[in-house]
Amino acid sequence: MKQFILQIIFILLIINNSISQHLNEYLENDWHRAKTGINAKSLMISGSWFAGMYLLSYGDEYLNENVKQLNTGTLKYYFKTLDNLGAGPVAAPISIGVAGISFLTKDSKFRQVALTSVESIAVTSLLVYALKIGIGRKRPYEKKGAHSFNPFGGLDDSLPSGHTSTAFALVTPWIYYYKKPWTYLLFIFPASTALSRMIFDKHWATDVLTGGAIGYVVGYYLTDWHKEFKQLNNTGSIPPMVSISIPL
Repeated sequence: MKQFILQIIFILLIINNSISQHLNEYLENDWHRAKTGINAKSLMISGSWFAGMYLLSYGDEYLNENVKQLNTGTLKYYFKTLDNLGAGPVAAPISIGVAGISFLTKDSKFRQVALTSVESIAVTSLLVYALKIGIGRKRPYEKKGAHSFNPFGGLDDSLPSGHTSTAFALVTPWIYYYKKPWTYLLFIFPASTALSRMIFDKHWATDVLTGGAIGYVVGYYLTDWHKEFKQLNNTGSIPPMVSISIPL
């Protein structure tokens, strides 16, 4: 509940912050692109994903127990640190801070990716909490098993993982804007965050897989749309509205 409130405050800060003036040039385009992407194909892909996750959930308890073996020695401190950094109330202010710094530079690409990362976290947070509320899956530490659900029973349920989705939403735009061999190493951060959530009994394996997928897909498409929008906007063209297809 506390994390949800903090993330809503973060979204409201975006709306009222001067950064929003620059985000507005993307938002209308993104809204249209998202609406046109809701079609039979995207719904089928989403449904197939959740069906696959349900089948995989029968191995959740086994996977969680095996991942806990990583929580030894110095790795214990590494995963604890990543568990804290992946939280929305930590990652979101970092993202906003970087966006603020970007306005002190003349690097338009840096500013563009920083703003995309901010929007990616905001959109991801809304999607994740809508699913958390609607699905109502119980967390591992509640000891009710991997198939205990109570839809619309609370705001702090397990599926999907908010930490994991936020971490992927944060780094994905940076990876695909710069697309250098070293930037792909940034995926170590959200992947480690996902493992930490399992190690500390906060999430099931399918929670972090779903959260990671949401954060990645949102970050990937916002990056693609913003790059194209900027190019077309510079020539006075109107960006086309196209359907979403998930990269496999």
